[in-house]
Amino acid sequence: MQTKTRRALIAGFVLHGLAVMWIWIRWDPGLRGTWLVWVDLPWSLLWVQLTGWKLIASSLLLGGCWWAALTAALTLAVGRLTAGAKGPRG
Repeated sequence: MQTKTRRALIAGFVLHGLAVMWIWIRWDPGLRGTWLVWVDLPWSLLWVQLTGWKLIASSLLLGGCWWAALTAALTLAVGRLTAGAKGPRG
């Protein structure tokens, strides 16, 4: 279970980073901040006043940690729920 949780943690961080970079490259400067705030809610309210490179760095690091924690927690919760479930043969 620890390996799956660790993989989920890494996957959450990496996928968040890819999404943030896609938003940063693809969207206009006026809309980037708005999208990044929505992606990282509720923690993005702590760095909503930042702009430019400070905004993307905060989103990548802090938002990535947030999404990594979420994916790891969900993986751990699903693993615990399914560990106690009996198979079709009982």
